[in-house]
Amino acid sequence: MVDGYSIDENINSVGSIGTTKEILVIDDDPDVLNLFTEFLKREGFRTASYLDPLAALREIRGSPQRYSLVITDIRMPGISGLEIIKKVSQINQEIKVILISAFELDGDNLKGIKYEDFIKKPVHLRSLAETIDKILKN
Repeated sequence: MVDGYSIDENINSVGSIGTTKEILVIDDDPDVLNLFTEFLKREGFRTASYLDPLAALREIRGSPQRYSLVITDIRMPGISGLEIIKKVSQINQEIKVILISAFELDGDNLKGIKYEDFIKKPVHLRSLAETIDKILKN
């Protein structure tokens, strides 16, 4: 268990959907980032992870077709996850998005933001894997 997150050892692998694209994970908490990344890799997803949201944005600009999904925390230093998502949408509208935050969001915060799901922390990893699988299959 890391900071209230736990990995359920009985999770069925849902990451075997055959996608060759990667999931980009952005979170400024290294423990959470490592937990998500290792869990997703174990589930069969190809991942890249970034503590620095601006570095993640540079990566997406440099390889806009590489990623099928971005999972991002909302509150981060330098640039918020919401601003990252606006920029990602301008770069490649095909990239899907999952927003993650410990804080509630109101409708005003989400105006003009294209995203597939919002997950409140602490994240249940089984639910995250199922959400990812559903999003990538559509």
